[in-house]
Amino acid sequence: STTCTTCSANSYSAAGASTCTACSSSSTAPAGSTSSSDCSVCSAGNIINNSVCTQCSANTFPSTAVATASTNCATGSTSPAGVSGCDICAAGSFVSSGSCTQCAAGK
Repeated sequence: STTCTTCSANSYSAAGASTCTACSSSSTAPAGSTSSSDCSVCSAGNIINNSVCTQCSANTFPSTAVATASTNCATGSTSPAGVSGCDICAAGSFVSSGSCTQCAAGK
């Protein structure tokens, strides 16, 4: 007798299917998904972390559309959480708490 098993995360199958079909490498789906429409692409500023779309933290960004880890912004640049790139701070400013802060007068 055949045992039915739940499709793992990032795959799906219709009723009666003998195998699960993988979602594309840039999308995720919960375990037990039943259709390709259950596969969703992570939005910009997110990475795929343990089969879940996860927002990159401040001062980091996903290096590719299918990134599994966030990349640190370069020195002198910053980003708020959940964006797809970093902004370079202009002359006369510095990175502070995830944003560019203007230097005080005389500094």
